[in-house]
Amino acid sequence: MRKIVIGIIFVMFFILMAGDIFAASKLKIKHLVHEPDNVRFCYMTKDGELNLRLQVQRQGVDRAELILDGREKLPMKFYAENNFYQFYAIQFKPEKEEFTYYFKVTVGEEVAYLGQNGAVTSVDEIEPFVIYTNSVQTFATPDWAKGAVIYQIFPERFYNGDPSNDPKPGEWDVYGNPVVVRSWDQYPVNPPRGSDFFGGDLQGVLDKLDYLEELGVQAIYFNPIHESISNHKYDATDYLKVDDNFGTNELFKKLVKEAKKRGIYIIIDGVFNHTGTEFWAFQDIIKNGEDSPYVDWYRIYSFPVSPEKGNYDCWNGFSSLPELNYKNPEVREYILDVVRYWLSLGVKGIRLDAPKEVPHEFWQELYRVAKEIDPEVLIIGEIWDDASPWINNKEFDSTMNYVYRKLMIKFFIERIKRPSRFAKELGMDLTRYPEPVVHVLYNMVSSHDVERFLTLARGNVDLIKPFVIFQFTYLGAPAIYYGDEVGMEGGKDPDCRRPMIWDPEKQNQDLLNLYKTMIKIRRSYPALQRGSFRVVYTDDKRRIFAFEREYEGERIISVINNSDDVHTLTIPFEEWGIKGEVYDLLNGGVYNADKTRLELKPNFGAVLLVK
Repeated sequence: MRKIVIGIIFVMFFILMAGDIFAASKLKIKHLVHEPDNVRFCYMTKDGELNLRLQVQRQGVDRAELILDGREKLPMKFYAENNFYQFYAIQFKPEKEEFTYYFKVTVGEEVAYLGQNGAVTSVDEIEPFVIYTNSVQTFATPDWAKGAVIYQIFPERFYNGDPSNDPKPGEWDVYGNPVVVRSWDQYPVNPPRGSDFFGGDLQGVLDKLDYLEELGVQAIYFNPIHESISNHKYDATDYLKVDDNFGTNELFKKLVKEAKKRGIYIIIDGVFNHTGTEFWAFQDIIKNGEDSPYVDWYRIYSFPVSPEKGNYDCWNGFSSLPELNYKNPEVREYILDVVRYWLSLGVKGIRLDAPKEVPHEFWQELYRVAKEIDPEVLIIGEIWDDASPWINNKEFDSTMNYVYRKLMIKFFIERIKRPSRFAKELGMDLTRYPEPVVHVLYNMVSSHDVERFLTLARGNVDLIKPFVIFQFTYLGAPAIYYGDEVGMEGGKDPDCRRPMIWDPEKQNQDLLNLYKTMIKIRRSYPALQRGSFRVVYTDDKRRIFAFEREYEGERIISVINNSDDVHTLTIPFEEWGIKGEVYDLLNGGVYNADKTRLELKPNFGAVLLVK
């Protein structure tokens, strides 16, 4: 009996002690992080506002404050959360150039402080951060690109506006494969050889500018347009010349001007990691061997140089794509001159192909040169994963957001992500990059390199509709791959490069109208283009996801029903801080404190303007 009593006392003592231990662990100070030299945590805007960000534990905190010069307390706002942490942020205009700061975090009755000596539990131990605002990095991204709708065009497959420049069967060989001409209603040759042509050109884009304007496009991203022997043009033979089968440099200038009249900017593809073997410098090496003045433009293993042998560095093992040698200053200066030329024609953005293969130092040089010519030029890198090593205000403004694409597939197509988990994974982008970058991320789900979204959905347009509502109410620059808006399908390259469907009877008009409606809504409200983002509701069982965008007092709440069932959501007016009426911009209808029941159609949503 005595042993039992002692045992009970021991267990009770353990429980009490454990309670104290767990209570003490509610505030996990080891998770408090702020890095003043990292633009993810500290930067100035071009308007002179200082942005500071604080990382805290995943469970969150009751309150986070910024303490200036040991006296002034400024409350921080919740910014975002990801799978691992939550983040708080504050933005303000400093009143002086030099001051100190530290962070105070509260959970219940527990308090911790974070300074340059790390996290401590006593304010007497804190060593504040010291800041000189004139030495803080200014971080800015092109203003026009924030929230802009971008439309990607694979020029050879968009529209044939000038049949006189079409290739002719057998006119030349593409790496041993004679040119094949196919009719517009056929599919690309598979496996791809780069030698099948359909006749798309720049005049075709000019002819369809009114269509793009009506759709609501604000920028066109072109796959390569420079001279090349293939249909895809990723094997340049002349960087400074528009391909003959696309048109002329003069026609391109006209296209830039006509597009600009309609409020549409042009982004080109910069394929600077490699050229084609028909490139003039490489051809000189083939002809003159070691005596060629361009022998150091590439990394040659032996002579004579032979595309059949591939005795040089080439991209991804393709001997048709020899890689340029960026240790050679002549190469660097030549490519910079190429950039200078296209920007002089009014190009507003450059998408950089295969950037991981090129040294960071060169991208920094290109960024500097481009921004000196036009501070508003948009530099996008083709990074398929975390692009933060390149997005540092020195190399790229944005990235082709394939990470976003993977998440969209899991949530909208495969539906293996719950809304609550979806919310946290969206937070990864928000916390991975500085806020100015988040607003210009090239958010895409289809491209010339991957299957189209509708194909992944096995042709089920109902799975696409909630995504469209999400895409045009979410952060970033929503990207449309030509034809997605009319229900085009296509598997892996080259099937994803089918000719554009122009026959209205073959287009999905219902989907096209949804795109037009959502783009119009997006462009009508600044909150949807450059506003903040906050998840306000998730329902894992019913697969409902809602988030708020806010900008200068304008509030819009996007509600997504990512399920096959009709659901009713009682709008929580008090919880969402709504004091007046709510207008559904997508479906019509007005809601207020007396009318709170919002009916959500299957695989659809609502876009609520808060008044």
